[in-house]
Amino acid sequence: MKGSLHSEVSELPTASGRMVSVSPDAANIPVATAFMAVGSFLWMFDATKHKARGGGKGAATLKNKDAAMLYEPLPTIPNATELEFPADNPPTGGVQLSAGTSLYCGSQTRQILNLWSTNYGIGVQAGALYFRVRGDNVGNSFAWYRGGSHNDGFLNGGAGSLTLMSLNAAGLSVSGVVNATAFNPSSDRNLKENFTAVSPREVLDKVAALPISRWNFKGDTAAPHIGPMAQDFHAAFALGTDDKHIATVDADGVALAAIQGLNQKLNEKDAEIEALKQSVVELKNLVQTLVEKK
Repeated sequence: MKGSLHSEVSELPTASGRMVSVSPDAANIPVATAFMAVGSFLWMFDATKHKARGGGKGAATLKNKDAAMLYEPLPTIPNATELEFPADNPPTGGVQLSAGTSLYCGSQTRQILNLWSTNYGIGVQAGALYFRVRGDNVGNSFAWYRGGSHNDGFLNGGAGSLTLMSLNAAGLSVSGVVNATAFNPSSDRNLKENFTAVSPREVLDKVAALPISRWNFKGDTAAPHIGPMAQDFHAAFALGTDDKHIATVDADGVALAAIQGLNQKLNEKDAEIEALKQSVVELKNLVQTLVEKK
């Protein structure tokens, strides 16, 4: 059911409605403009000059003699010419802007949308749009779902949903491929501790023994990959948080250590080759000396 914003004084009946809000700082709306849902319509009046009769739990009553409460014309609300109310409960069932309209929240830096008091919200800072989640637990998260329906459970998108992404202080989880120009994981020495030397040759031997195969993720036959299984990697090197993932920092570190081990092995082989060359030269000289004595 649609109800237009009315400015005609004659259209204000004697009726009861529900106070919707008082917005003293909304853009393009005069100070202390109040809104009142009457039936399926939203009425607007100046709360500093007029008072709605009644009260209690947001209820109010407007009478014919209070018709001057309506602005004539209404304050400018860009494009917002209609509001929709659910037909089953127009005054209290919520407000939905009609197609083609927009919601304006002014030009102030503030937390504009507040949920669960002000613990969750969306706001504007100088040069930034921000999203807030309450800070009493590191597990408090942001989540993006595909499909499903509302569920009160933590990170539960409802039956049939897919969690596309979740973010909290513990990390970011994404379902699917992440495309980027570059990833820059922290590797600052000042962020690290418990330094222990590794044996590049031992790492090389473990890499050489690590099963490597060609495979694809289930449901993604179009994108084949080559690499080890996380279970085998974790069993060989005991790195990372579990045996279901391989952190890029660990894969890189193992690869670099194995390269160093291979370089050591090549250097040893080069030294052996040089020693053999020297032996060959000495044998040639010895043979030459024996030949000359005959």
